[in-house]
Amino acid sequence: MPEIDLPPTLRVFTGQRQTDRLIMRNESDVEGRHAFRQSKTGELVDIKEAAQLTARLNAARARVKALKLRLQLETVPPELVVNEDNGEPYDKSTYRHWVSTARNIAVFGFLARDTVRQAIVRAERLTTELIRTVDALLAPFPLDEENKARRARAVDQHARVLAEWLDAQAARDSNGDCAIPASCYSIALAATC
Repeated sequence: MPEIDLPPTLRVFTGQRQTDRLIMRNESDVEGRHAFRQSKTGELVDIKEAAQLTARLNAARARVKALKLRLQLETVPPELVVNEDNGEPYDKSTYRHWVSTARNIAVFGFLARDTVRQAIVRAERLTTELIRTVDALLAPFPLDEENKARRARAVDQHARVLAEWLDAQAARDSNGDCAIPASCYSIALAATC
């Protein structure tokens, strides 16, 4: 799903909300500028061209052009972000689902032997297991809002306990063929705790 790489780039360069990024159309006819309309206010947001954004927009346009041929579409939507499975603009819930799925796979890893579907199923299963067990895992280390040093130790303990839980899941599932090392889990967890 290469098309889901465009909205984060649009976020960085435009500062627009996810809903606006999914319905964005480039409304600029000025060379070296991009213009997008906000859905909430109707205001036109005009930004200078940035090489990274232009490269992503050009790649998206090329994919949509190829998509039109592949799906034999008469027309393509004017939105910049198009679902490449069906040639339609993304609706909020479908896009949110794919972003959540990609995030879960990033957190839980992609086993070397897994197909994409197996990685998705594994990530969804582990997400459910973690949600069910996280309170018990973290209960011995409450966050102390009053004492910064104790809070920092508790956050470190949260990261350690969660990394150990992830290591155990990876060992159980992979028989040693996990493509993402445990050290990556600690980094990701420290950033999310």
